[in-house]
Amino acid sequence: MVDQRFGINRRYVEALSKWVRKGVVHYNNCHDAFDSLTTFKDEMEEMDRQLKAAKIGAGVPDKPPSPAKPDVEPAALFTNTTAAFEIQK
Repeated sequence: MVDQRFGINRRYVEALSKWVRKGVVHYNNCHDAFDSLTTFKDEMEEMDRQLKAAKIGAGVPDKPPSPAKPDVEPAALFTNTTAAFEIQK
């Protein structure tokens, strides 16, 4: 959604990237714009459902696995490094 300038002055639309410019649609009232947004939302939700169903069918986890927990905590590394510098003094 953009302001009125994009409907009045063609140069604003022409300044957009080509892939965006192709999708510019001018609506005469807010009801048509909201109907279009509702359709877009419904299509995206359906695409998301289909993608999740395809992942489940292929055995792909919905979320990536958590990284392995390190053997040494970062705080312990900092403490050991500090101690090493103190010994060298």
